[in-house]
Amino acid sequence: MDLRSLIGDRVKELSEDERRVMEYFVSNVSVGELIVLRELRARYKIREPLRVLRSLVEKGLLERGEGCYNLAEELREKIFESRSSRYSR
Repeated sequence: MDLRSLIGDRVKELSEDERRVMEYFVSNVSVGELIVLRELRARYKIREPLRVLRSLVEKGLLERGEGCYNLAEELREKIFESRSSRYSR
Protein backbone atom coordinates (compact mmCIF):
# COMPACT_ATOMS: atom_id res chain seq x y z
CA MET A 1 0.00 0.00 0.00
CA ASP A 2 1.42 3.39 -0.89
CA LEU A 3 1.33 6.45 1.31
CA ARG A 4 -1.15 8.44 -0.81
CA SER A 5 -3.73 5.63 -0.79
CA LEU A 6 -3.27 5.35 2.97
CA ILE A 7 -3.63 9.01 4.02
CA GLY A 8 -5.02 10.67 0.89
CA ASP A 9 -4.52 14.39 0.41
CA ARG A 10 -2.95 14.72 3.87
CA VAL A 11 0.29 13.67 2.18
CA LYS A 12 0.48 17.18 0.68
CA GLU A 13 0.74 18.66 4.19
CA LEU A 14 3.83 16.62 5.06
CA SER A 15 7.42 17.77 4.76
CA GLU A 16 9.84 15.63 2.78
CA ASP A 17 11.27 14.15 6.00
CA GLU A 18 7.76 13.41 7.31
CA ARG A 19 6.88 11.63 4.06
CA ARG A 20 10.00 9.49 4.23
CA VAL A 21 9.31 8.58 7.87
CA MET A 22 5.70 7.67 7.04
CA GLU A 23 6.86 5.45 4.18
CA TYR A 24 9.19 3.75 6.66
CA PHE A 25 6.24 3.09 9.00
CA VAL A 26 4.00 1.85 6.18
CA SER A 27 6.62 -0.87 5.69
CA ASN A 28 7.37 -1.50 9.37
CA VAL A 29 4.11 -0.49 11.18
CA SER A 30 5.65 -0.63 14.70
CA VAL A 31 9.29 -0.04 15.63
CA GLY A 32 11.17 0.21 18.92
CA GLU A 33 12.18 3.72 19.92
CA LEU A 34 15.94 3.20 19.84
CA ILE A 35 15.89 1.31 16.55
CA VAL A 36 13.71 3.85 14.77
CA LEU A 37 15.97 6.73 15.83
CA ARG A 38 19.09 4.88 14.69
CA GLU A 39 17.60 3.75 11.36
CA LEU A 40 16.12 7.13 10.48
CA ARG A 41 19.48 8.81 11.08
CA ALA A 42 21.70 6.20 9.41
CA ARG A 43 19.62 4.81 6.55
CA TYR A 44 17.21 7.64 5.80
CA LYS A 45 19.54 10.56 6.61
CA ILE A 46 16.91 12.30 8.77
CA ARG A 47 18.87 14.83 10.82
CA GLU A 48 16.29 15.35 13.56
CA PRO A 49 14.25 12.14 13.71
CA LEU A 50 12.78 12.89 17.14
CA ARG A 51 11.37 16.22 15.91
CA VAL A 52 9.82 14.51 12.87
CA LEU A 53 8.36 11.69 14.97
CA ARG A 54 6.82 14.18 17.43
CA SER A 55 5.30 16.14 14.56
CA LEU A 56 3.72 13.01 13.09
CA VAL A 57 2.36 12.04 16.51
CA GLU A 58 0.82 15.53 16.85
CA LYS A 59 -0.76 15.15 13.40
CA GLY A 60 -2.32 11.85 14.46
CA LEU A 61 -0.41 9.74 11.95
CA LEU A 62 1.81 7.96 14.47
CA GLU A 63 1.32 6.88 18.07
CA ARG A 64 3.94 6.60 20.75
CA GLY A 65 3.67 3.43 22.80
CA GLU A 66 5.77 1.98 25.61
CA GLY A 67 9.24 2.28 24.09
CA CYS A 68 8.01 2.20 20.49
CA TYR A 69 6.34 4.17 17.74
CA ASN A 70 3.40 2.79 15.71
CA LEU A 71 1.30 3.87 12.80
CA ALA A 72 -1.94 5.31 14.11
CA GLU A 73 -4.59 2.64 14.73
CA GLU A 74 -6.78 3.77 11.81
CA LEU A 75 -3.83 3.48 9.41
CA ARG A 76 -2.78 0.09 10.81
CA GLU A 77 -6.29 -1.22 10.22
CA LYS A 78 -6.23 -0.03 6.60
CA ILE A 79 -2.91 -1.76 6.00
CA PHE A 80 -3.99 -5.01 7.67
CA GLU A 81 -7.28 -5.02 5.70
CA SER A 82 -5.36 -4.48 2.48
CA ARG A 83 -2.90 -7.25 3.27
CA SER A 84 -5.55 -9.73 4.39
CA SER A 85 -7.72 -9.16 1.31
CA ARG A 86 -4.67 -9.68 -0.88
CA TYR A 87 -3.95 -13.06 0.74
CA SER A 88 -7.55 -14.28 0.98
CA ARG A 89 -8.08 -14.39 -2.77
